[in-house]
Amino acid sequence: MLTEAATNKFTGSIGNKVFLILANISYPYSLYFFFGHLSDFKDGSWVAALAALCAFLAAILVPALGLLVVWAAGKNIERSRGALSLRRFAYFSVATPPLYTATGVVLFTIEVPGRDIVVWSVGWLIVLIFLLVTRSGSTQKKNDEKGLPPEWLRWGHGIAAALLLIGFVFLHLANHSVSLVGTETHANLQSYLRLWYRSRLVEPVLVLLVLWLVFSGIWLARFRTISFVDWWGTVQTASGAYLGAFLFSHLTAALIMARMKFGIDTNWVWASGSPVGLLGDPWNVRLIPHYLLAVAAVITHAACGLRIVLLSHGISAEKTKLVTLVVVACGLTLSGILTSALLGLRLI
Repeated sequence: MLTEAATNKFTGSIGNKVFLILANISYPYSLYFFFGHLSDFKDGSWVAALAALCAFLAAILVPALGLLVVWAAGKNIERSRGALSLRRFAYFSVATPPLYTATGVVLFTIEVPGRDIVVWSVGWLIVLIFLLVTRSGSTQKKNDEKGLPPEWLRWGHGIAAALLLIGFVFLHLANHSVSLVGTETHANLQSYLRLWYRSRLVEPVLVLLVLWLVFSGIWLARFRTISFVDWWGTVQTASGAYLGAFLFSHLTAALIMARMKFGIDTNWVWASGSPVGLLGDPWNVRLIPHYLLAVAAVITHAACGLRIVLLSHGISAEKTKLVTLVVVACGLTLSGILTSALLGLRLI
């Protein structure tokens, strides 16, 4: 844990703000280095393999750094407007993988491809300028005025999340898990499940649930960012920020770009970047951390929500913590399995 003095220094330092923004700007370059060294590894160079691994870890560390800043800045937001701004933009850092993917998707959809890095870098430089000119006055009055989110908003968000998890997400993840025994098996199960979630009645409801979750999640995050919350509360909001960006990116890519604009079937072949695969194209490699952290985020976010429900029903803190950790661990395991399947792992 950071001490109060260390926290104040961390959130108030111009150098740390610059470091956070530069880390975000470096994200696409880390992916390109990863792809470049991966190509060299195909020729048998273990040095290239190590370099590729380091580049990929550098990319993954960007959202991890964002989570650290969110936690550290949260300890100082009652006294510093600068810390509040830093904390809010740090949530965008947590969501770097889907936000960068969304940048490419949107530019490709409007037929301006190949400008991803330029748009991404300029956007974060604008954020840096904003952070540097933001005064560090007190936010206490603003915090007192905002109070807590209305109860109906929390219930509405939680019920919609439960419906989406049961009606689509768990089925979707189970469908992807089947790919481990073959793409054809995955396709057969998918055709059956689509009778449910792509029906004329259900699909519009699922899309509305997604839109409501993103909207209500942003609303809830506004309350969460102006008051200090514990570690699990921070993880819940951070994973929610990632999911909000992922849902926007995925909905734009699958529904608008693929299905509406180009008439592409958004099946396993599409998701895995065929015919070259996720590792065979410099654009596709961005989907590896994008998918990897998405599965972990959705299970973690659900675990944090379950934690609140258990505590509100009188379950002891020790048992609740154990259940939360087990669910999160299952999410991380499933994330690794599904990402491996997307990269071509088959059990049969």
